[in-house]
Amino acid sequence: MMKSKIKEVLHEKGITVRELMKLTGLSSATIHRAKTDTLFTACTLETFISIAKACGCRVKDLFTEDN
Repeated sequence: MMKSKIKEVLHEKGITVRELMKLTGLSSATIHRAKTDTLFTACTLETFISIAKACGCRVKDLFTEDN
């Protein structure tokens, strides 16, 4: 099962949700969905690409596999 690491990535990069909203143009609701393990599957690939670009990382860095 995949889990979102967006919360951790934002913390590591020192980026707030408000800053991420400005950098990506995404709504707070969309960012919340992307950060939530049970909701991130409702997001589009474009959402994750925007978040990854804003964080200076790869899309795959936004997730982890939970064994």
